[in-house]
Amino acid sequence: MARLCYATEAQLRELIRQSGLPQNAPPANAFRMFAHAPAGGAATLRLVFALLTETDLDPKLRELVILQAAQRCDCRDAWVQHVAIARGVGVEEAQIAALECGETPPTLFDERVSKASCSLMRFWRTAVLPTIHSPSCEICSRRAKLLSSCC
Repeated sequence: MARLCYATEAQLRELIRQSGLPQNAPPANAFRMFAHAPAGGAATLRLVFALLTETDLDPKLRELVILQAAQRCDCRDAWVQHVAIARGVGVEEAQIAALECGETPPTLFDERVSKASCSLMRFWRTAVLPTIHSPSCEICSRRAKLLSSCC
């Protein structure tokens, strides 16, 4: 549930214009929040768009990592947005379903990927993933209590 009102359609159009994103970009809820501060929001969207389109990272691998983090953090907005992107770059339904259930079968990331992608996955599995806690962890519980007391 949003803690701020979403921006107006006019504000959203201005954000999209300033960011340089395609005019038909689907308006994620985050975009509607960024639109309250169009200059900063546009810069953020340009960075995100560059990370999604202008890196050497394999798009399937990138989306699998993002989906795994979204599932682990119980971030429904990120999950919904990136499932659509993942399907668009060719991630298989079985991979998405496994991640949605919190599973990480050994074959999840075992595609023919570059050496750099293999290094990224090794780093992801050993250094980053263990630090991302499920929503039942103490930090997430404290965050939920703090946010629920706002309204």
